[in-house]
Amino acid sequence: MITPTEGAELSELISRFADENASGGLAVADICSAAREHFASCAADSDDSVLVQALVRTRDAARRQKQFELADALRKHLLEAYSVSLHDAEIAGATVKATPGRTDDVKGLRIKILGLARDALDASTAAHDCAGAEEVVNSAAMQILECLRSSPRRQPVLHGRQHSDVAITMALAGSDNVELFNLLAEGQADELQRTARQTRGVVAAQIVERYAAAGVRPQDCPRLFACAADIMRQHGFAETRTLRDLEAGTFSLFSERPLRWLFRHTTQLGRRSAVPRDGGAAAEEAVQALNRACVGADGSVALPLVLDLGCGFGTSSLGMACADASCAVLAVDASAHCTRFARALARRWGLPPERLQYRHSSAKAALDAVAAAYRGPVKLVMVNFPTPFAEATPGGAEPQTEAEANADGTSDADATADAEADGGGGGG
Repeated sequence: MITPTEGAELSELISRFADENASGGLAVADICSAAREHFASCAADSDDSVLVQALVRTRDAARRQKQFELADALRKHLLEAYSVSLHDAEIAGATVKATPGRTDDVKGLRIKILGLARDALDASTAAHDCAGAEEVVNSAAMQILECLRSSPRRQPVLHGRQHSDVAITMALAGSDNVELFNLLAEGQADELQRTARQTRGVVAAQIVERYAAAGVRPQDCPRLFACAADIMRQHGFAETRTLRDLEAGTFSLFSERPLRWLFRHTTQLGRRSAVPRDGGAAAEEAVQALNRACVGADGSVALPLVLDLGCGFGTSSLGMACADASCAVLAVDASAHCTRFARALARRWGLPPERLQYRHSSAKAALDAVAAAYRGPVKLVMVNFPTPFAEATPGGAEPQTEAEANADGTSDADATADAEADGGGGGG
């Protein structure tokens, strides 16, 4: 329902539409654009429900003025864009009754998508090896894609930052479905463009940080990153490295803010570190794969090797593999969950497996496998110290208490405060 104030604004808007269309020069697209601009610039709510009511009343006025071509076009637009079917009744000249079409279906799709993403992440964090959650995660990705494709045309299933919620959740679950992440990024770009006037700069910053943390790069969806930068600039977001990198096209997973999202997830979760019994076999298999990228006249010498021991989410090794094609990288970690994220991201980015391998394995097993079978020199060994908030046990560390897991005092609820402190305080 609309308020009396909004009703008066609608009446004024409808009169203007009718007057402007007296010459037949106003199209449906013009009406929609003018309505959105009108409500965005006034105190009235500017969501789709108010716009739909404006369009319904405009159509009613058009029928009264016998502008039936415009009325028919509006009726078709309301059905296709908002799943609203109109039923005309002759009462006091002409009235229109609007009945929602598939609103309940859209809400059901939204609930299903968010639930599938949460289930996939839960399966990933609970699995004790990299293959343990693969079936659940792959199935969730395909079902989410199906839900997004089946939504009514121009009626988005996800709103606000929900696209980014699903993207980062599925990335952390270890999904490598490139089509899914591209569709979520495009959907988020559409949503930002639609709500650019109302979206605060700090919210746009959080959204793009989450996409970067999910491994979505500027080249994957330029429109998303450009739109976020425009909103931040227009709403007075402070001059920060995030904004400068966005405008320069260099904002990525390796930027400070996205890395904080990954760290926050790990601290809240509590690292479940359980070295697999077959970690030695996994490391040996990785070494054989890396041996395939041989150099030298007789093809007997492998590339110089970088060992990343305790790689976590694999950001260091991913960055090295992207920056230097002259070396091979073997990265291992005792957390299957973290390793799954890194492996999926390497596949999404198209990094060749003969140059980059992630394995759920102990550091000792990796060192033994390299010493026994690698056919090239070892260029560098990176040792990442165990995380201070979780200690590995022979059976794998159980999640700690919430207070212990949040030892750095942060949580998702603190994201806004974090961003504000980082320069988002001027968000409009």
